Amino acid sequence: MNDIYAVIARLYQQNYPATSSSDWQSFQDLIGKEEDCVELLFQARWPSGFSCPRCEHRHAYVIQTRRLPLYQCVGCRHQTSLAVGTIMENSRIPVSKWLFTLFLVSRMDTYINAMQLRQQIQVTYKTAWSMLHAIRQTISKADTEQLLSGDIRGSIGFCGQISYSSTSTREPQEKPVIFSASVDEQEQPVAFKMVVVRPEYMKNKHLERAGVLDFTKSYVRNEGSKVQLFQRYAVCKIPSVKKLFDQTIQKFKRSYRGLTSRHLQLYLNQACYRINLTLQKAPVFESLLQLCISTPNNQRHRTAT
Repeated sequence: MNDIYAVIARLYQQNYPATSSSDWQSFQDLIGKEEDCVELLFQARWPSGFSCPRCEHRHAYVIQTRRLPLYQCVGCRHQTSLAVGTIMENSRIPVSKWLFTLFLVSRMDTYINAMQLRQQIQVTYKTAWSMLHAIRQTISKADTEQLLSGDIRGSIGFCGQISYSSTSTREPQEKPVIFSASVDEQEQPVAFKMVVVRPEYMKNKHLERAGVLDFTKSYVRNEGSKVQLFQRYAVCKIPSVKKLFDQTIQKFKRSYRGLTSRHLQLYLNQACYRINLTLQKAPVFESLLQLCISTPNNQRHRTAT
Protein backbone atom coordinates (compact mmCIF):
# COMPACT_ATOMS: atom_id res chain seq x y z
CA MET A 1 0.00 0.00 0.00
CA ASN A 2 1.33 3.46 -0.93
CA ASP A 3 0.88 6.90 0.55
CA ILE A 4 -2.00 8.59 -1.30
CA TYR A 5 0.02 11.72 -2.06
CA ALA A 6 2.92 9.68 -3.46
CA VAL A 7 0.48 7.87 -5.76
CA ILE A 8 -0.98 11.15 -7.00
CA ALA A 9 2.50 12.59 -7.60
CA ARG A 10 3.36 9.61 -9.81
CA LEU A 11 0.09 9.97 -11.75
CA TYR A 12 0.84 13.65 -12.38
CA GLN A 13 4.22 12.63 -13.80
CA GLN A 14 2.66 10.11 -16.19
CA ASN A 15 0.46 12.90 -17.61
CA TYR A 16 -2.16 10.74 -19.32
CA PRO A 17 -4.98 12.58 -21.14
CA ALA A 18 -8.12 13.01 -19.03
CA THR A 19 -10.03 10.80 -21.47
CA SER A 20 -7.52 7.93 -21.19
CA SER A 21 -8.38 4.77 -19.26
CA SER A 22 -4.68 4.45 -18.44
CA ASP A 23 -5.03 6.89 -15.54
CA TRP A 24 -7.61 4.73 -13.77
CA GLN A 25 -5.63 1.54 -14.39
CA SER A 26 -2.41 3.15 -13.15
CA PHE A 27 -4.21 4.44 -10.07
CA GLN A 28 -5.49 0.95 -9.25
CA ASP A 29 -2.06 -0.59 -9.84
CA LEU A 30 -0.33 1.96 -7.62
CA ILE A 31 -2.83 2.29 -4.80
CA GLY A 32 -3.89 -1.33 -4.33
CA LYS A 33 -7.28 -2.76 -3.38
CA GLU A 34 -10.37 -0.99 -2.06
CA GLU A 35 -9.44 -1.82 1.53
CA ASP A 36 -6.10 -0.10 0.96
CA CYS A 37 -7.96 3.02 -0.18
CA VAL A 38 -10.07 2.89 2.99
CA GLU A 39 -6.88 2.80 5.07
CA LEU A 40 -5.45 5.73 3.10
CA LEU A 41 -8.67 7.68 3.69
CA PHE A 42 -8.36 6.93 7.43
CA GLN A 43 -4.79 8.29 7.41
CA ALA A 44 -5.87 11.44 5.56
CA ARG A 45 -8.82 12.13 7.86
CA TRP A 46 -7.15 11.15 11.15
CA PRO A 47 -3.37 11.47 10.56
CA SER A 48 -2.69 11.21 14.31
CA GLY A 49 -5.13 8.35 14.82
CA PHE A 50 -8.86 8.14 15.50
CA SER A 51 -10.51 11.16 17.12
CA CYS A 52 -14.15 10.98 18.16
CA PRO A 53 -16.12 13.80 16.48
CA ARG A 54 -18.27 14.12 19.61
CA CYS A 55 -15.87 13.88 22.58
CA GLU A 56 -12.41 13.77 20.88
CA HIS A 57 -11.53 10.49 22.61
CA ARG A 58 -8.64 8.80 20.82
CA HIS A 59 -9.72 5.15 20.92
CA ALA A 60 -12.54 3.25 19.24
CA TYR A 61 -13.83 -0.25 18.66
CA VAL A 62 -13.90 -1.16 14.96
CA ILE A 63 -17.09 -2.83 13.76
CA GLN A 64 -16.58 -4.60 10.41
CA THR A 65 -20.23 -5.08 9.52
CA ARG A 66 -20.63 -2.75 6.54
CA ARG A 67 -18.87 -1.51 3.40
CA LEU A 68 -16.91 1.05 5.42
CA PRO A 69 -15.77 0.24 8.97
CA LEU A 70 -17.87 1.65 11.78
CA TYR A 71 -15.96 3.20 14.70
CA GLN A 72 -17.53 3.18 18.16
CA CYS A 73 -15.87 5.57 20.57
CA VAL A 74 -14.57 3.93 23.75
CA GLY A 75 -15.32 7.09 25.72
CA CYS A 76 -18.86 8.12 24.76
CA ARG A 77 -19.89 5.11 22.59
CA HIS A 78 -20.74 7.43 19.69
CA GLN A 79 -20.61 5.62 16.34
CA THR A 80 -19.17 7.17 13.20
CA SER A 81 -17.63 6.15 9.89
CA LEU A 82 -15.00 7.57 7.59
CA ALA A 83 -17.69 8.94 5.27
CA VAL A 84 -19.73 10.84 7.88
CA GLY A 85 -19.17 14.57 7.58
CA THR A 86 -17.40 14.22 4.22
CA ILE A 87 -18.33 14.57 0.58
CA MET A 88 -18.69 10.76 0.47
CA GLU A 89 -21.49 10.67 3.04
CA ASN A 90 -24.61 8.83 1.76
CA SER A 91 -22.66 7.54 -1.25
CA ARG A 92 -22.29 3.90 -2.27
CA ILE A 93 -19.42 4.70 -4.63
CA PRO A 94 -16.16 2.93 -3.63
CA VAL A 95 -13.58 5.11 -1.90
CA SER A 96 -11.08 4.34 -4.68
CA LYS A 97 -13.34 5.94 -7.29
CA TRP A 98 -13.87 9.03 -5.15
CA LEU A 99 -10.12 9.46 -4.64
CA PHE A 100 -9.46 9.02 -8.34
CA THR A 101 -12.16 11.56 -9.22
CA LEU A 102 -10.56 14.09 -6.88
CA PHE A 103 -7.28 13.49 -8.68
CA LEU A 104 -8.90 14.24 -12.05
CA VAL A 105 -10.52 17.42 -10.69
CA SER A 106 -7.16 18.55 -9.27
CA ARG A 107 -5.36 18.32 -12.64
CA MET A 108 -4.41 21.80 -13.82
CA ASP A 109 -4.01 20.92 -17.51
CA THR A 110 -7.66 20.17 -18.20
CA TYR A 111 -11.19 19.77 -16.82
CA ILE A 112 -13.03 16.48 -16.56
CA ASN A 113 -16.68 16.24 -17.65
CA ALA A 114 -19.27 13.70 -16.57
CA MET A 115 -19.11 11.68 -19.78
CA GLN A 116 -15.34 11.28 -19.48
CA LEU A 117 -15.61 10.33 -15.80
CA ARG A 118 -18.37 7.80 -16.58
CA GLN A 119 -16.10 6.10 -19.09
CA GLN A 120 -13.07 6.15 -16.78
CA ILE A 121 -14.56 4.67 -13.60
CA GLN A 122 -17.49 2.75 -15.14
CA VAL A 123 -20.47 4.36 -13.42
CA THR A 124 -23.69 5.79 -14.84
CA TYR A 125 -23.71 9.29 -16.32
CA LYS A 126 -26.05 10.44 -13.54
CA THR A 127 -23.65 9.18 -10.88
CA ALA A 128 -20.63 10.75 -12.57
CA TRP A 129 -22.44 14.08 -12.86
CA SER A 130 -23.56 13.92 -9.21
CA MET A 131 -20.02 13.21 -7.99
CA LEU A 132 -18.55 16.12 -9.94
CA HIS A 133 -21.42 18.40 -8.90
CA ALA A 134 -20.87 17.57 -5.21
CA ILE A 135 -17.16 18.36 -5.56
CA ARG A 136 -17.91 21.65 -7.33
CA GLN A 137 -20.41 22.65 -4.65
CA THR A 138 -17.82 21.98 -1.96
CA ILE A 139 -15.16 23.94 -3.82
CA SER A 140 -17.59 26.76 -4.55
CA LYS A 141 -18.42 27.30 -0.90
CA ALA A 142 -14.73 27.51 -0.01
CA ASP A 143 -13.89 29.82 -2.91
CA THR A 144 -16.82 32.17 -2.29
CA GLU A 145 -15.63 32.75 1.28
CA GLN A 146 -12.24 33.99 0.02
CA LEU A 147 -12.44 37.74 -0.62
CA LEU A 148 -10.03 39.84 -2.64
CA SER A 149 -8.01 42.56 -0.94
CA GLY A 150 -5.28 45.12 -1.61
CA ASP A 151 -4.72 46.34 -5.17
CA ILE A 152 -7.46 44.73 -7.28
CA ARG A 153 -7.50 44.83 -11.08
CA GLY A 154 -10.02 43.29 -13.44
CA SER A 155 -12.42 43.62 -16.32
CA ILE A 156 -15.57 42.28 -17.90
CA GLY A 157 -15.21 39.16 -20.02
CA PHE A 158 -17.49 36.70 -21.77
CA CYS A 159 -17.89 32.96 -21.48
CA GLY A 160 -19.48 30.87 -24.22
CA GLN A 161 -18.85 28.26 -26.85
CA ILE A 162 -18.58 30.88 -29.59
CA SER A 163 -15.42 32.93 -30.06
CA TYR A 164 -15.47 36.42 -28.60
CA SER A 165 -17.21 38.87 -30.94
CA SER A 166 -15.75 42.36 -31.20
CA THR A 167 -19.15 43.90 -32.02
CA SER A 168 -20.79 46.11 -29.42
CA THR A 169 -23.89 43.89 -29.27
CA ARG A 170 -23.67 40.92 -26.93
CA GLU A 171 -24.71 37.56 -28.39
CA PRO A 172 -27.08 35.37 -26.30
CA GLN A 173 -24.32 32.74 -25.92
CA GLU A 174 -21.88 35.30 -24.48
CA LYS A 175 -22.31 35.12 -20.71
CA PRO A 176 -20.78 38.18 -18.96
CA VAL A 177 -18.21 37.46 -16.25
CA ILE A 178 -16.16 39.81 -14.08
CA PHE A 179 -12.61 38.48 -13.82
CA SER A 180 -10.31 40.15 -11.33
CA ALA A 181 -7.29 39.60 -9.14
CA SER A 182 -5.40 41.00 -6.22
CA VAL A 183 -2.04 41.96 -7.74
CA ASP A 184 1.42 42.59 -6.34
CA GLU A 185 3.76 45.51 -7.10
CA GLN A 186 4.68 43.93 -10.46
CA GLU A 187 0.96 43.62 -11.34
CA GLN A 188 1.15 39.83 -11.08
CA PRO A 189 -1.94 38.07 -9.66
CA VAL A 190 -1.78 36.66 -6.14
CA ALA A 191 -5.51 35.83 -5.82
CA PHE A 192 -8.02 35.40 -8.64
CA LYS A 193 -11.81 35.53 -8.85
CA MET A 194 -14.45 35.20 -11.56
CA VAL A 195 -18.10 36.13 -11.01
CA VAL A 196 -21.11 35.85 -13.33
CA VAL A 197 -22.70 39.28 -13.86
CA ARG A 198 -26.41 39.74 -13.29
CA PRO A 199 -28.28 40.82 -16.49
CA GLU A 200 -29.43 44.15 -15.05
CA TYR A 201 -25.80 45.22 -14.67
CA MET A 202 -25.03 44.87 -18.39
CA LYS A 203 -25.79 47.20 -21.28
CA ASN A 204 -24.82 45.16 -24.33
CA LYS A 205 -21.12 44.50 -23.58
CA HIS A 206 -20.67 47.37 -21.14
CA LEU A 207 -20.59 46.70 -17.40
CA GLU A 208 -22.68 49.32 -15.62
CA ARG A 209 -21.27 51.16 -12.62
CA ALA A 210 -23.85 49.44 -10.40
CA GLY A 211 -22.28 46.10 -11.32
CA VAL A 212 -18.85 47.31 -10.22
CA LEU A 213 -20.26 48.48 -6.90
CA ASP A 214 -22.11 45.20 -6.33
CA PHE A 215 -18.95 43.19 -7.06
CA THR A 216 -16.91 45.36 -4.69
CA LYS A 217 -19.49 45.01 -1.92
CA SER A 218 -19.75 41.21 -2.26
CA TYR A 219 -16.22 40.06 -3.07
CA VAL A 220 -13.73 42.65 -1.75
CA ARG A 221 -12.50 43.34 1.76
CA ASN A 222 -13.12 47.01 2.45
CA GLU A 223 -10.06 47.71 4.57
CA GLY A 224 -7.53 49.53 2.39
CA SER A 225 -8.53 47.86 -0.88
CA LYS A 226 -8.32 49.68 -4.20
CA VAL A 227 -10.51 48.36 -7.03
CA GLN A 228 -9.99 49.11 -10.73
CA LEU A 229 -12.35 47.27 -13.10
CA PHE A 230 -12.37 47.97 -16.81
CA GLN A 231 -16.00 48.04 -17.84
CA ARG A 232 -15.28 46.97 -21.44
CA TYR A 233 -13.38 43.76 -22.30
CA ALA A 234 -11.69 45.33 -25.32
CA VAL A 235 -9.82 47.87 -23.18
CA CYS A 236 -8.51 45.46 -20.52
CA LYS A 237 -4.90 46.47 -19.82
CA ILE A 238 -3.81 43.85 -17.28
CA PRO A 239 -2.24 41.06 -19.40
CA SER A 240 -1.37 38.79 -16.45
CA VAL A 241 -4.96 38.80 -15.15
CA LYS A 242 -6.57 38.61 -18.60
CA LYS A 243 -4.34 35.62 -19.43
CA LEU A 244 -5.79 33.61 -16.52
CA PHE A 245 -9.32 34.30 -17.74
CA ASP A 246 -8.56 33.52 -21.38
CA GLN A 247 -6.83 30.24 -20.48
CA THR A 248 -9.78 29.19 -18.34
CA ILE A 249 -12.32 29.90 -21.07
CA GLN A 250 -10.27 27.98 -23.65
CA LYS A 251 -10.10 24.95 -21.34
CA PHE A 252 -13.87 25.20 -20.76
CA LYS A 253 -14.47 25.14 -24.51
CA ARG A 254 -12.33 22.01 -24.91
CA SER A 255 -13.91 20.19 -21.97
CA TYR A 256 -17.61 21.13 -21.96
CA ARG A 257 -20.14 21.21 -24.77
CA GLY A 258 -22.03 24.02 -23.12
CA LEU A 259 -22.34 25.58 -19.69
CA THR A 260 -25.77 26.73 -18.57
CA SER A 261 -26.16 29.97 -16.66
CA ARG A 262 -27.58 27.96 -13.76
CA HIS A 263 -24.30 26.15 -13.04
CA LEU A 264 -21.71 28.43 -14.64
CA GLN A 265 -20.69 30.01 -11.32
CA LEU A 266 -19.85 26.59 -9.88
CA TYR A 267 -17.47 25.91 -12.77
CA LEU A 268 -15.88 29.35 -12.43
CA ASN A 269 -15.38 28.83 -8.71
CA GLN A 270 -13.74 25.47 -9.36
CA ALA A 271 -11.32 27.13 -11.78
CA CYS A 272 -10.53 29.92 -9.31
CA TYR A 273 -9.93 27.44 -6.49
CA ARG A 274 -7.34 25.53 -8.54
CA ILE A 275 -5.70 28.70 -9.86
CA ASN A 276 -5.44 30.25 -6.39
CA LEU A 277 -3.84 27.15 -4.91
CA THR A 278 -1.31 27.25 -7.73
CA LEU A 279 -0.63 30.96 -7.14
CA GLN A 280 -0.06 30.14 -3.47
CA LYS A 281 2.19 27.20 -4.46
CA ALA A 282 -0.07 24.89 -2.43
CA PRO A 283 -0.58 21.22 -3.43
CA VAL A 284 -3.91 21.09 -5.28
CA PHE A 285 -4.84 17.45 -4.66
CA GLU A 286 -3.90 17.47 -0.99
CA SER A 287 -5.84 20.72 -0.40
CA LEU A 288 -8.86 19.41 -2.30
CA LEU A 289 -8.87 16.09 -0.44
CA GLN A 290 -8.69 17.82 2.95
CA LEU A 291 -11.52 20.15 1.93
CA CYS A 292 -13.73 17.28 0.76
CA ILE A 293 -13.20 15.10 3.85
CA SER A 294 -14.11 17.99 6.13
CA THR A 295 -17.27 19.08 4.27
CA PRO A 296 -20.56 17.11 4.38
CA ASN A 297 -22.27 16.13 1.13
CA ASN A 298 -25.51 18.16 1.14
CA GLN A 299 -27.01 16.59 -1.98
CA ARG A 300 -30.38 15.06 -1.21
CA HIS A 301 -30.01 11.92 -3.31
CA ARG A 302 -27.55 9.09 -2.93
CA THR A 303 -24.79 8.63 -5.47
CA ALA A 304 -25.19 5.06 -6.63
CA THR A 305 -23.10 2.92 -8.93
